[in-house]
Amino acid sequence: MKGIKYKLSIRIFNDNKIFGPGAAELLEGIRKEQSLRRAALNMEMSYNKAWNIVNNIEKNIGFKIVERQTGGIGGGGAVLTKEGEVLLEKYRAFTADVESYAQKAFEKYFGGD
Repeated sequence: MKGIKYKLSIRIFNDNKIFGPGAAELLEGIRKEQSLRRAALNMEMSYNKAWNIVNNIEKNIGFKIVERQTGGIGGGGAVLTKEGEVLLEKYRAFTADVESYAQKAFEKYFGGD
């Protein structure tokens, strides 16, 4: 079965969706840019939607993941909290482990390329 592929997308839930690949990308953007607005722009996402994602995660996970710094003379910004950093790192490590297993299983059942 040459040329076939699989795509894996990992999301974390309680009763609601908490975290997934888009949220992880947003947090990585905040880490890099130190700004929610710039992270959202880089993802071609509205600022409001980005805040909704962050607020939804915080509400469902029970702790702050982003420290907000309101604007002023020097402007505002946002940085990940220690808990936000840990959440992002755990999610990335978990997805890497699952993807490694999935690749082996795919090769076992479909032969791989």
